[in-house]
Amino acid sequence: MLMLTTVSSQGLSYGNYYWPPNGPVSCPNWDPRPRCGGGLHGLPWGVGDWGLLSSDPTDSWLVWRADGQVVQFRGLGKVQVGEVLYCDDRQGALDYLTTHGGREVW
Repeated sequence: MLMLTTVSSQGLSYGNYYWPPNGPVSCPNWDPRPRCGGGLHGLPWGVGDWGLLSSDPTDSWLVWRADGQVVQFRGLGKVQVGEVLYCDDRQGALDYLTTHGGREVW
């Protein structure tokens, strides 16, 4: 499953977790309970609560592959490990999702 996340221009998400611009990513404090914290958070296929994404034009939009079971709750999902596949602007992230399976989900 592909996920959508936003990070600061320094690659930081909520809680100052660093996301690399590409490659493997993992959560060192994994908690499988359906609540915030303890996981890599994002919108499955870009579907969910867009209020949880940044509207800052200097921030980066990430598309990443969730490896393993996605725990979904309150308009987002979380996993323990994944891989960043795209890091740039909003339109590019949406185009990436569309061309890599999102069209079937929407």
